[in-house]
Amino acid sequence: MNEEKELLSACGANNISDLTDIIPSKFKFKSEL
Repeated sequence: MNEEKELLSACGANNISDLTDIIPSKFKFKSEL
């Protein structure tokens, strides 16, 4: 999940990184986009 967390950091969403632990980053990314 390191790659996914790096993508979140690039977006400047450090807080979302914590949510990724509970919610799949892929699912979250689709919601964001």
